[in-house]
Amino acid sequence: MDLNLDREQEDLVDTARRFLAQRFPLTEVDGEMAHHHDHEELLRQVAELGWPALAVPSEHGGADGTLVELALLAEELGRAGLTCSMTASTALVALPLVAADDARYAQTLSGICEGAIVATMPLLREGVADEWSEHAAVGVRDGEGWVLRGAYTLVPFAEQAHVFLVDAELADRGRSLVLVPADRVAVRPQSVIGGEPRAAVVFDGVRVTADEVVDVDPSRVPGVVERALLTATVLQCAHAVGACEAALQLSVKWAIDREQFGRQIGSFQSVSNRCADMRLGIDAARLLTWEAAWSLAEHRSEAAEFVSVAKAYLTDIGDMVVFNSHQVHGAMGFSTEYPLHVFTRSIKAFRVTLGSGASHLERVAAAIGL
Repeated sequence: MDLNLDREQEDLVDTARRFLAQRFPLTEVDGEMAHHHDHEELLRQVAELGWPALAVPSEHGGADGTLVELALLAEELGRAGLTCSMTASTALVALPLVAADDARYAQTLSGICEGAIVATMPLLREGVADEWSEHAAVGVRDGEGWVLRGAYTLVPFAEQAHVFLVDAELADRGRSLVLVPADRVAVRPQSVIGGEPRAAVVFDGVRVTADEVVDVDPSRVPGVVERALLTATVLQCAHAVGACEAALQLSVKWAIDREQFGRQIGSFQSVSNRCADMRLGIDAARLLTWEAAWSLAEHRSEAAEFVSVAKAYLTDIGDMVVFNSHQVHGAMGFSTEYPLHVFTRSIKAFRVTLGSGASHLERVAAAIGL
């Protein structure tokens, strides 16, 4: 893997960073420093830049980019303290539909690429450990169609979604992917620590027809869903890298601006060492995330292992960055009038999303035969 970004990738990162800082800055409203923007407006503006189409092949209405470029954008969103449905729509729905290559859903793919359709996949069944656990809904035969049943929690962008791609075990057919319009599904918003909107989703007697079942062989469905999970995990890792980077930059600026005992606090070794530890950890996490994204984009056999390494390492580094950032800032770090809390919440949410660090270490151990 070439660890250097090419000119186009550098331009993409630079453009994204300036655009997000100018159009969607953190602002203080009613004593809280946060983003006070409309999700639809963010999606509309990034769609005008072509971001949702970036990782989708041109024959499906995309821009022929790769997962690496999408991960770079996810990092910039994390650095800006923003979340956008385009990452969930791409990882969990668009790319699985591309893999299925079902011409009936060309319009859905086109809508996702244009930012006109928000789509997501329910993965965390109520009562299971995480998204990697058994999550298929149950489809009971009902005439020419099926009736779906399943209850999910913490589904990303469920409230904003126009359509859900559901992994389901259908009677007489087996493992299947089903595209379900959002107006048939019960959605209840949930309060979460991070900035990404989450909701409980219930399929209670939702009837689907054969036309809504994606034309992919049942034997391929587990692999398609696993790749969707891996892709979503990489993008979450990239977003967390961006959040960690933002926390470090705030800490360095605070260490320079804040004076104690007649000196900048950054001149004290106990403070500067914490910033140095954060710098080293974040740089390593970024390289692991890039390697995981590149491995997935290249369909390498060790891709799943690299993704789990990145997730496990970033879980620990995120904890260290949050702890050190708050140690540098002292009491100010806990004030909602100061932006550090935005990134703390984002990093804390990351550590319990798409599997814990410990569970990913177990996946790595299994992959190398331990």
